[in-house]
Amino acid sequence: MTATISERIVERTAGWLGRKTGRRSFLAKTAVVGSVLAVNPLRFLLRPGTAYASRSLIVGASKEAARAAARGYLERTFAMYRSWEMQEPTMVPLQLDFDTSLDDWTINGTPRDCLETIARAREHGLDGIGFTIYSLPREVKARIEYLRMIADEIVRPAAALGR
Repeated sequence: MTATISERIVERTAGWLGRKTGRRSFLAKTAVVGSVLAVNPLRFLLRPGTAYASRSLIVGASKEAARAAARGYLERTFAMYRSWEMQEPTMVPLQLDFDTSLDDWTINGTPRDCLETIARAREHGLDGIGFTIYSLPREVKARIEYLRMIADEIVRPAAALGR
């Protein structure tokens, strides 16, 4: 079956945007933008939107220690995602192995490293971030201390960047 010209345009535009986007997703996003432009184009063009992200957070005494602490959990997660065949053709590629550097898809290292990464993202327009923590200690007391450290040394200082 041959694709129509409009289908080819959508596929090429979606590819040009640099991410795997199916026709349905692309058309839905285009419809939203079109609706906003029809209702209030000036506000859409002059008032920037809000940008949030979700990132994996891996904290340790050094980058190497952080990565070592998270390795076992990541290996189990990658195996689970592969066995469940979670990667769908229209999705942005999931991280399913260690072929891609952790620096490309996580915030990792010392608390200071992590805060610097968040500050750079803030400078590029990021308004907020949610974390999935891949390096939690197993023991309850250690987990509480770890989460307290994250709150004191990363979350609170990062929140102050937005003020």
